[in-house]
Amino acid sequence: IVKLLLLLCCLCLGVAGRSAVTAAVPGTHSDTATFNKTVLEIMDLVNDHFLNMSSLPARGWERGTYFAGNMAHYHLGGNVKYLMHAVEWGDKYRWETCYYPNTLRMIHAADDYCISQTFSEIYMLDPNPIYMNITEMVMDVLADRPQVNDYSWIDAFFTGMPSLAATYNVTGDTRYSEKLFLLYNDTCVARTLWDKESSLFYRDQTYINKTTPHGEKIFWSRGNGWAMAGLTRILRWISLSDPHRNSYKSKITAIAKRLISLQSPEGFWHASLLDPLDSPGPETTGTALFTFGIAAGINDGLLDRDTYYDVALRAWNGLITTSMHQDGFVGYCQPVGGGPSNATSSDTSDFCVGQFLLAGSEMAKLLV
Repeated sequence: IVKLLLLLCCLCLGVAGRSAVTAAVPGTHSDTATFNKTVLEIMDLVNDHFLNMSSLPARGWERGTYFAGNMAHYHLGGNVKYLMHAVEWGDKYRWETCYYPNTLRMIHAADDYCISQTFSEIYMLDPNPIYMNITEMVMDVLADRPQVNDYSWIDAFFTGMPSLAATYNVTGDTRYSEKLFLLYNDTCVARTLWDKESSLFYRDQTYINKTTPHGEKIFWSRGNGWAMAGLTRILRWISLSDPHRNSYKSKITAIAKRLISLQSPEGFWHASLLDPLDSPGPETTGTALFTFGIAAGINDGLLDRDTYYDVALRAWNGLITTSMHQDGFVGYCQPVGGGPSNATSSDTSDFCVGQFLLAGSEMAKLLV
């Protein structure tokens, strides 16, 4: 920990001058105080509100998603307290995945090792083996097991697959990146969760051939957000020469293109993407993940800036003026579930806060 703190002091000196920190949010809105805040200030407000209202819980995917956003927040602004919060959390649970050691035997355990992505990120800052010992054991079992049918639900594109990518990034062992593609291919092709006609993912096979009461196919906003955000994180962690990069890229670009026509004037995407009448209100979780994916796509040179900049900005404006309350509370977060449903202004969650922070981390870079 002492070594990590020394490293942090050096990192903070370099981060303090980043232009992203002072990137103001353009636009007009009645809440001028919000618009006059920088993206980083907004993220500080949201994360601090969450930390003041919550305690360290168990190690499930919900908190794992929060910490993905928390780490993105730290990388953007360099505030040591956010990183140390993650380190304290890892120490509290001995750097174990959720339900460890059951994760050494369970097949469909993506949600339970979501947190290993944060452990990997901490290791990238301070290569202390304690951060990765258990994660590597869990990923070894996954990589060496012949089965490739672990991921029957699209959420695993975020909770599970990037865990393999991050472990590859730490170790350089291609067993992890190759198994990642086999799992991805099984979900897309064998399970036919990817619908080529709509350029969207079904949440799971139970939604194939189902329609809303208004006759539209059911594509869950958060589910497709999980996929887009997860694939974005994967591309950042696997090798530039990985033979499967183009397959991952093609899904991101196809989803992004489809999202343009589905965005509401307020900037949100409805929980049921093709049927606004089925879930008409604003919804934060899917919109935040799409904002992250689109903004990151522009920042990484994958998406055309002229085409997608206004899409990302409209979404971010919706998030900070409708989802976010003045005290930093984030609402309109669809609760835990496996398909589209409505959310209210008082609905929040740890994973929703993490998704909001992920979106902010990329918007800050985009708005420079």
